[in-house]
Amino acid sequence: MTTTANRPAAAPRHSLRQNALAMVLGQGTTWVLTAVTLALLPRYLGPEAMGRYAIGISYADIAATVAGLGMATLVTREVARDPARGAAMLGTALWLNVLLGVTAGAVSAGVGLALGYERATQLVIVAMAFTVPFNLVSLLAFGALQGAEVMRYQAVFDAAGKLALLVATAVIIVFDLGLTAYIGVWVVMSVLWGLPGLFIVRKYVPYDPFAVSLRMARELVIESIPFCSASVFLVFYLAVDVMLLSVLADEGAVGIYGPASRIFGTLLFAPTIIMTIMFPRLSAVAHNAPGRFGELAVTTLKVVGGITIPVAVLAAGLSAPMLRILLGGEFDDTHAVMAVLAFALVPTSLNMIAHRVLVAVDRQRAWTYVMGAGFVAKVALDFALIQLAEAWWGNAALGAAMGLLLVEGGMTVVGIALLPQGIAGPQLAWHGVRLVAAGAVAFLAILVAEPAGFVVAGAAGVAAYVLTAFGLAVYTPRETVAAVAWLRGRGGAEAAEDALEVPPAPLFAPAEGPVLLYAPGRLKAVRPARTSPSS
Repeated sequence: MTTTANRPAAAPRHSLRQNALAMVLGQGTTWVLTAVTLALLPRYLGPEAMGRYAIGISYADIAATVAGLGMATLVTREVARDPARGAAMLGTALWLNVLLGVTAGAVSAGVGLALGYERATQLVIVAMAFTVPFNLVSLLAFGALQGAEVMRYQAVFDAAGKLALLVATAVIIVFDLGLTAYIGVWVVMSVLWGLPGLFIVRKYVPYDPFAVSLRMARELVIESIPFCSASVFLVFYLAVDVMLLSVLADEGAVGIYGPASRIFGTLLFAPTIIMTIMFPRLSAVAHNAPGRFGELAVTTLKVVGGITIPVAVLAAGLSAPMLRILLGGEFDDTHAVMAVLAFALVPTSLNMIAHRVLVAVDRQRAWTYVMGAGFVAKVALDFALIQLAEAWWGNAALGAAMGLLLVEGGMTVVGIALLPQGIAGPQLAWHGVRLVAAGAVAFLAILVAEPAGFVVAGAAGVAAYVLTAFGLAVYTPRETVAAVAWLRGRGGAEAAEDALEVPPAPLFAPAEGPVLLYAPGRLKAVRPARTSPSS
């Protein structure tokens, strides 16, 4: 029997403020470096070579997702809830990921060779397949660090990787080394960046890399199935655009879609940062202090919406001048694609958070069904819209973007309906309506000011959003000052952290099994605490 004396001590939780600052600085640096890389690489390679690169990435992503079985997410949640149990999983999870990664990489390479792509595209697919096991190892290590709420290493590694890739891109362009050299650099960096996390994580989640257990392997596979199913649907969902464009159109259409898709992923920085920071805390609160869960989830959704809506408006309104600066005239068809994808940022961001909220309360299986239905809908819509957009506008990639927007919007409606009781209430809905109104005013301001130039239009959009948001009391001056003080570590920042703190995992598990927030009879526990009228 486990006692207080011999139970492993839980690692202290790290400051949300410090994690937020680390992720914001890291993502901000990554964003700038990615933008510069996008300004160089597509101009140099052109749409066709960019299409080959996008196809290779899609195959590698599919292989890594299937092989990973969602274990990284499971490890994150378990480390957040009970570090001792999470550490016990890591050794077996590591070698499972290596074995499955090698197998999946070989299969993806074989499929790519068998489907009759051009020889150059096949070589890219094979090279990218080699990176699969290394990417899985890196994902697992940083998943454990995320569960321990130590985010700074991920931020540093992401920024360093993007910087190295930018330097390599510049060298390749100067010496005219071509796509082959770029793919080679990508493979080398995947190897070098995939291993250090294994050593860093031992400082915060002590584990034995050689503690491999068949029993634990079985448990990992069984417990990961819901995560794996959702992840598999997700990666196919994201890759189906590229696959269908390559079949229904050509590699040039993939090249038109690729830069907009990469920018779309970069502009999801707000939900990515917030999800990374808050998921372990949400998991711990749901398990150990469920009475606080609703308030924490509502706050997370409000913050994500408040950041993503102005980003979406700016990206949509300024897509043409922004991409003309970044990509040049050869990618003019990408402008409309980017505008549509920009509007898809809002539902996509909300879906990312809804997914993690459901995982935190052990309802990941429900999101699997949502992803499955979304994938089927996206295939059907893409098949129709890609051909329609090609026939009407001569831009097949625009059809893929429209399909994404429609499906993400539908998934948002379902995802919000699935949230635990008390989260998606009238208060959150009214907050969302006011945010959308502020975004609409900002978009109109951008359109009016557009003849005055890119900078003036952007400034007008930002000013209109801020003034409208404050005018509609979306945010009060007091809340804004408190948020800035919290980020600076002043004015009650420690008290704010204490309010979000959670007790450690219970010493003894109940006889009937783990505590589930969504179990019958506990639904009332997810109702948020009463908030002030200004919140």
